Parts: sequence; structure tokens; C-alpha cells
Amino acid sequence: GISIVDLVVFIRNFIQSLRVCPTLFDAIKRLCWLYSSSFNWCNSHTLRWRITFRYSDPIGEIKVLLRSNKGADAFIFGEIFDHGYFKLPLVADPKTILDLGAHIGLTTLFFNRMYPKAEIVCLEPAPNNCEILRENFKQNKIRSRLFEMAISTSDGFAELRIHDKDYGHSLSDAFIPGQIFSKQSSVNVHVISMHSLLQKLKWETIDLLKIDIEGYEKLLLTED
Repeated sequence: GISIVDLVVFIRNFIQSLRVCPTLFDAIKRLCWLYSSSFNWCNSHTLRWRITFRYSDPIGEIKVLLRSNKGADAFIFGEIFDHGYFKLPLVADPKTILDLGAHIGLTTLFFNRMYPKAEIVCLEPAPNNCEILRENFKQNKIRSRLFEMAISTSDGFAELRIHDKDYGHSLSDAFIPGQIFSKQSSVNVHVISMHSLLQKLKWETIDLLKIDIEGYEKLLLTED
């Protein structure tokens, strides 16, 4: 049965859906998306939801393609838009932003609305994430350069281990104890060093650098 705690949480989610969605239809879709992974018939990476959200300025209205992927997209979306983890106390607006580990483009979308004049470049190696990312950029008219590759300490190719959650894929060099990886094992992806990337971009500085590369941060920052 449904516990009192579950019912209270559901009511809170319903109220939040009405707050952040411009229509009742979108609010219902948000609820279905949030709870879809609780049902076996919905627990699929192929089930996708197109939901419109409306937040206070400067975020405003956003149209996002999201997946019922064991709550992975919901977790990232909540961190960024509902909890505001990337509302940073910057002394000046950044002119260049580099997003390493862009997932499905949610952080890039947030930065684009917060700093509309900034040049934004993002890296994401996982093909399934890049497919959704491109659609989110198109729907929200985001002009950001996407490099479908991973940041590394060298250029070439590397093994990307597929995590059970779509936000947890990592390069094989990264050591993450206790992580659960998919039976799909791994895929071969392009990698690029920070030196080579900056040469391609012709940037003098990176004003805002976001790094979310699942355990590879230590290797990147100590060796390169």
C-alpha cells in the first residue's frame, strides 16, 4: 500500500509540478516522468518525455526532452533547476564557459539563460546523451559548440565504461570504488587533452569551468 510519507511526497511533487509547469498537461507529464521509473512498464531508456517548464527570470520558459532512465535525468534536472546548485556568486558575468561532462545539456541550458552573452562549449562522450543534448539545444535555440568526446590527458581514443545510470559513464582510467556499470560494458570514444581543446577554441581564458567527469577529475587536474 501507499504510506503516509509517500502520499505527502506525492502531494509535494504535484504542487511543485503546478508551480514550475505553465500548463496542467505539462504538470501531469512532469509527475508521470518523475514516477515512471517506479513502474516496470515505464522503466526504459527508450521512454522519453517532452515537458515545458517555466521558472523565474532569467531562466524563463524551457522545453526539455527527458528520459525515464531510472531517475538519472530527473536527478540532474532537480539539482540544476529546482535546487539551483549552479547559481554562483560570480563578481562578473563570464565570457567563456566550458562544460566538461555535459550529459543531456541541462547545465549548458542553465548557463545559457544565466549568461546569454557568454560563448559556451560543451564536451560529452556518450552517444545516447548527445542525441538528447542536441534536441534540447534545438528546442531552446542554444548556440553552443558540442564536442562529442571526453576530456583526457592525451588525444586519441579511450574506453568509456557504461554506468547503470546515464550520468555516471566514466573513462576506464578513472577509479571509482563501488560503482555499478552496465552489462553493455564499454564503448570506444574520442578523447582530447585540455591543451589541444584550448588550441581549437582559441580562447585566452576559461572564465567558468564546470567539470563533472565521474572520477576522472583527479587524473585530469594532477597530470594536465
